Amino acid sequence: MPDPAPSVAASGTLIEPAAEDPARSTPGFRRLTRDSLVYGLGTVSGKAMGLVLLPVLARVLSRDDYGLLDVLWSLGTGIAGILLFGLDAAVVRLYFDESIRDRASLIATWGVVLAATATSAAIVLLFAAPWISQWAYGPNAGSAAPLALALIVPATLTNYFAVTVLRTTGRPVAYAVVSIATFVLYGGMVIAFALTGRATVATTMGAWGISLAITSALGIAFLRSTLVGRLRRNTASRLVRYGLPLAPVLAVTLASDFIHRAILLSAGGPAEVAQLTVALRFASLEALLITAFQLAWQPRVFAMGTTPFALRRIAVDARRFLVLVATVSLGLALVMPVAVPIVAGEPYRVAVGTVGWCLAATLLAAAYAMAATASAIAKRPGDITRSTVAGIATAVVANLLIAPRFGSIGTGAALVIGQAVAVVLVYLSSRRALALPGPWLNTGLVVVTTSIAPVAWTSAALPLWMRVTCIGIAGVALIADSTVRDIVKLVVDRLHASTRPPGGASDRAD
Repeated sequence: MPDPAPSVAASGTLIEPAAEDPARSTPGFRRLTRDSLVYGLGTVSGKAMGLVLLPVLARVLSRDDYGLLDVLWSLGTGIAGILLFGLDAAVVRLYFDESIRDRASLIATWGVVLAATATSAAIVLLFAAPWISQWAYGPNAGSAAPLALALIVPATLTNYFAVTVLRTTGRPVAYAVVSIATFVLYGGMVIAFALTGRATVATTMGAWGISLAITSALGIAFLRSTLVGRLRRNTASRLVRYGLPLAPVLAVTLASDFIHRAILLSAGGPAEVAQLTVALRFASLEALLITAFQLAWQPRVFAMGTTPFALRRIAVDARRFLVLVATVSLGLALVMPVAVPIVAGEPYRVAVGTVGWCLAATLLAAAYAMAATASAIAKRPGDITRSTVAGIATAVVANLLIAPRFGSIGTGAALVIGQAVAVVLVYLSSRRALALPGPWLNTGLVVVTTSIAPVAWTSAALPLWMRVTCIGIAGVALIADSTVRDIVKLVVDRLHASTRPPGGASDRAD
């Protein structure tokens, strides 16, 4: 059970909660970490399966086919993201403001809207498949791969619905079961196709669509009692009012994955897209940490309120998280020159430089998520929309300018440029919305130095002394940050507590 004892901020000062503070009963960073790990089991299955299948698909598919597979995959994800209309984010944010009865109504209303959207998408994509095939494969295209989008998009929407509701209602185990089952089914089918010589772009995409459809049904089965609620017009109105301002964010973010690949496909061909895909697969190890944390983080911070004590706890946890991600990013960068050719094959050694840029972009994505927290708590979706759209637009323009000359490395650099713009803009907006206290300047220094270090270390064009210097500066910035000392102290205290006789508190408000 949670302990109402005072917590320790990064500065070492005690934070005394007020008796009526809702954040008082919220478990501490250790519980947040545990929930993140459970949610992460579901997410890690996807990232792990992506890495398991990387050497399989990189060898059974040509580099051109592997690149086209990624382009079509990102197209399906982008379409599904657009068709969510931001309502998934609205459900997560509004759920905790509703009564028990109205919560059921909120979920049921969103389910009906999403079902109608998924059905319409399937019909449209069936008719659009020949045009998509001609665009991707050329005028003589005969591939059936785009037909799979008619299954993938509605199945993705249904899967989004299931896992979002499971996460919002606090069922991490069911969330993990649905997510893991999806990727186990998909991976098993792809490996079976590879062993029998039937692995193609079409069969791989078909396997993904079938896996999503099966596990979506499983997720709906978990939710059968939750879905019982009355459809209400005013509930739909609240969903739309909050969700639509975020719709451009979700749509542009997911669609940008396809746009960047389309630009690179035009500028450098499918082989360059394949190199970017490999780089993003390795960077997904870092993205896994970010995703798992956010799955537990968002419901938690929305439920804590906006008292001074709650804001201090949120700020401390956010800084701890960024330090952890920065450390992981630095560690991954150090092993990439060796890991990439071993896992993906020698032809993909040229992708090492792209991996460094993708690691930096992923770290900046973590910084963006934490910087946007204040605006999300204050219900100012416009702040997030403007900064995200500006960042993505900057990245697209940069990609158009850089990719024709530098290929996948240019696209990776464009992602970093766009993400940096988005972080700065959302930080400035969020500070006006709701200030989270703490030494953010020091945290910013950690983010900047550990963003530069992976790029420098993986760049074959730089001399060794310069690469080592960048890594050293990033390491010093990490060690000098007070949040690191706070985390070390927390770990030491936990170790000491584990050696004491039983009977103490089980989970302090860290």
